[in-house]
Amino acid sequence: MQTVRLLIGLFILLSASALLNTACGAEDETRRGGLGEFCNGRDDDCQTGLACLDGVCDEFGPKPTYSCEEMCARLDECGAGQSGCVPDCRATTSTWSLAARNAFSECFVEDITCMEALVDDVPQLCYSQLPLSDDRKQRCDTFVSTASNCGATDAERDDVFQSCYELARTGTDSDWAGTDRCVNALDVGICSGIGTCFNDELGTNISLAD
Repeated sequence: MQTVRLLIGLFILLSASALLNTACGAEDETRRGGLGEFCNGRDDDCQTGLACLDGVCDEFGPKPTYSCEEMCARLDECGAGQSGCVPDCRATTSTWSLAARNAFSECFVEDITCMEALVDDVPQLCYSQLPLSDDRKQRCDTFVSTASNCGATDAERDDVFQSCYELARTGTDSDWAGTDRCVNALDVGICSGIGTCFNDELGTNISLAD
């Protein structure tokens, strides 16, 4: 009987230890940097599936033509350096498609003159030049007009416009595919459902009533 009790006690101890390790592992994962967050040169500083690249947690795979450091260095060369340029650049572009990041970085480094850098908002100027396909533009315009027909305020309509166009210019094909749900919601025609889909897929914060 004593041997049985010892075995039972050992089993309980091992189970408790396993649960503790699982909980600690989950907590450690939460503490690690997410996409676009800073790291200290070690992949272990980032969540699973991410690597520490140039001091920021990023996905594996191809990199844009120019890094944020190179883009901000171009502004410095022109005497138009901006405080917090590199972290702001990383936070803004970390989730963009590679095509958008390439076009944005090439605009910064290759296209913008120093005169433009001194007098213009370069990030906004380069963002406005990102390619926008006719199909994506048409879908965004449909979303905006639908929001208006569903009683959206001017601020809500602008939220849909800005959010959709940003996703259309910078989103990956996978990101954009999420808006197919909203096309289906438009076909159903229930305004509250359309608003919910816009919030989910475009990141808006609107409330449309039926």
